[in-house]
Amino acid sequence: MHRLNNTSYLLTSNKSAFSDTDGKKNKHAQAYYGLFKHLFGAELLSNALLGEGVDDDKLVKYAFEIDAVIKTAVAEYSINPAEIENAISMKLLPMLFADLGIEKTERFIQKVLQITRLGLSRG
Repeated sequence: MHRLNNTSYLLTSNKSAFSDTDGKKNKHAQAYYGLFKHLFGAELLSNALLGEGVDDDKLVKYAFEIDAVIKTAVAEYSINPAEIENAISMKLLPMLFADLGIEKTERFIQKVLQITRLGLSRG
């Protein structure tokens, strides 16, 4: 499994959005949400107000989906880190492209891969 140790990406408000049905916090999803805000904060919010962007509910949904993609990739390709990264990129690119565009999607994926590499090296 991968770990996220950079607490600067953690969301500080509305933490209940990141609880599963058992009430357990999903800190990875919370961190991916924070990464969206960290990388694209004002831009995403201003576009969402115009009806063109991504609102908080969609970011939370993406955060959980990204966490699931990463857990699956790590479980399936744990022997080969290059395949983990490839699987993550191949799943996230089509997921995020429509809302973020190619440049922002690639930037986001690179940060996710950095975090995943860090987690794998510490795991």
